[in-house]
Amino acid sequence: MAFEVAVGTLASTRLYEELLRHDLGLGSEHAFRVITDTCPSLAAQEAEVRYLQPTTNMVERALEEIRAKYVTRDEIIPHLRTIANCWPILSAGLRDQLIPSGQLRRLLHSAGCPTTSEQIGLTGDGLRPSYLAARQIRRRYTMLDLAAETGRLHAAFDVLFRPHGARGSASTPTLASSSRHALWRTTPD
Repeated sequence: MAFEVAVGTLASTRLYEELLRHDLGLGSEHAFRVITDTCPSLAAQEAEVRYLQPTTNMVERALEEIRAKYVTRDEIIPHLRTIANCWPILSAGLRDQLIPSGQLRRLLHSAGCPTTSEQIGLTGDGLRPSYLAARQIRRRYTMLDLAAETGRLHAAFDVLFRPHGARGSASTPTLASSSRHALWRTTPD
């Protein structure tokens, strides 16, 4: 379990870095409308939970968590305005506290920890769904939620899951975007 946490921490750090490299795109009413128009219904999120979670117990728990943190279409714009207003201070604080992924990878490696998904038996086929499923098992709001709600999750995943991972870091398998996992999009279908 500790080795999975090491790789997960490194992957999460890469996700933070990727999201911090870009503006959230919340600077206009048009952006808010696009997000509102493309945000999935609770039923769609529940269907994704049923698809991604491996066991009945995990499905039930994930459904409870996703329902608790679900933001309706009526609530999403005020929610995102709050995030947009806080983002300059929040992102600066995150940048100050975040250990760069290259440094973290070296620290983990020197401690004898794995630093790639392959080293803990995960292949490319399981990685993206695992990340999507991770968002469903915690009620607390995470960077995965922020990325999904701002339409940035799949673009960040495309960078993280390309050969050699984010910005040439340690190996991370390629995993093409899958429309069956793409609940949040930046433009309507």
